[in-house]
Amino acid sequence: MKKTIFALILVFCMLFAACQTNDAEKTNANDENTLDSIETDTAEEDYNNLPVFQNTYDGETVDILMGSFAWVDMYTPDGLNGEVLNDAIYNRNLAVETKLNVKLNIIFINDERDGSGDMVTSKFTAALRSGDKIYDIYMASQVVMTHAARERYLINFDYLPWIDLTKPWWDTNSTDSLNFGGKVFFGVNDINYSNLGMTCVLLFNKNLFKNEGIPYPYDLVKSGGWTYEEFAKIVQSASKDINGDGIIDIKDDQFGFSGWQWEVGPNLYTALGASFVTKDKDNMPSLTINSARSYSAFEMIVDLFNNGGAYHNHTMNVWLDRDRFADGYILMTDYRSYYLDYFQDMSDNFGIIPHPKFDKNQEGYRQLVSGVGTYTAIPIICKEPVLASAVVEALASESYKTVRPQYYETILQTKYTRDGESAEMIEIIAKNRVYSVWLDTFGTLDVFSSMIAKGDANLASFYARNETKALAEIDKMIEIYSYD
Repeated sequence: MKKTIFALILVFCMLFAACQTNDAEKTNANDENTLDSIETDTAEEDYNNLPVFQNTYDGETVDILMGSFAWVDMYTPDGLNGEVLNDAIYNRNLAVETKLNVKLNIIFINDERDGSGDMVTSKFTAALRSGDKIYDIYMASQVVMTHAARERYLINFDYLPWIDLTKPWWDTNSTDSLNFGGKVFFGVNDINYSNLGMTCVLLFNKNLFKNEGIPYPYDLVKSGGWTYEEFAKIVQSASKDINGDGIIDIKDDQFGFSGWQWEVGPNLYTALGASFVTKDKDNMPSLTINSARSYSAFEMIVDLFNNGGAYHNHTMNVWLDRDRFADGYILMTDYRSYYLDYFQDMSDNFGIIPHPKFDKNQEGYRQLVSGVGTYTAIPIICKEPVLASAVVEALASESYKTVRPQYYETILQTKYTRDGESAEMIEIIAKNRVYSVWLDTFGTLDVFSSMIAKGDANLASFYARNETKALAEIDKMIEIYSYD
């Protein structure tokens, strides 16, 4: 019954969007309730013809529900405060309100720091069950969006006339990788600038590299020779029993590599060209966890992670690894670039590089975007899908012009780096971001944490035990993405 109600709501929203589009085609100079056709702003050619909107919405309120981390993309609690990113976001929001004559109501319920859990999803699903049209735009994590799309809670972008995925403010890697069957229900655009920061990178301690006589990896990265073999050779050679007790311990000794247990496995697995799911010839999901590349990549990771001081295994406390790297006891660490401000006071110099490739034959580096990154969608309980799509496109295009450059160039490439090479590496990392589809059947935490921690490299056996359930999940996805 619940799905029937949601389906009816979706049909209504689609019909509403279609009617609004037809009305827009028929509008005349006296009709103030629709948007004009997209025009080209010739004065803004440097920004790939930013859309020009007609100011016709008479101060309507657009309600934007922000997920647990999404608040950073929209929220400026103190207005203008002189901080470059805060002020860019504030001015962008104001510019869109002025351009479209709307009021943005940013609904910020909680964030990842307050420890209260994900209250946003429960608010969203409660509104869906009641059919209340109280949220026009939804921004949440990949996991939340994936489930929302599979439950048909989101409007297909095809029914949103102002969304233009060909524009440079949309990340086509996200829309192509995470949606199937030619349908797009959610994606990443430059509103979601924080996704750049949710991309994990490798940090290396320059002082320790010098002490160990190891050349900085920058040239290897640029030549395409930064491979897992080179990476493993470095971190395996760097462990040291500093206190001489015969045990390599994270609190007293030197490790070659570290990273948060929940993320470092998936980051390397993806970097090595492996995946759980890809697309078949019909643009539908297909299992690839049972491939030779997948099994090889997993075996390589498990072998390294259980090789003494090469890697600090059992890393449940992300802050411990972070602090030990900052104190100069870990050669390399895996970390989200969003949090690199923590290392601003680090006494040792450090560099930034991408994760290694499987081998030299792999085409390009592959930098996984964390699942807690922010994605944009328009829910089926949206009051006016046409207006909501205009607001999304306006926010995205304004972000492309102002917010993203400030974050990318001023913060990531300048404030967070200590040398020109690292700034160059940030560019390589940003251009090689990838988004992976994970299945509930496997669960990344179980596969990459429990198995790695136990030294269990038999991914083939794990797959065999779960194959039937995984294929059923894939069939359900195909069914969902096949409906019109």
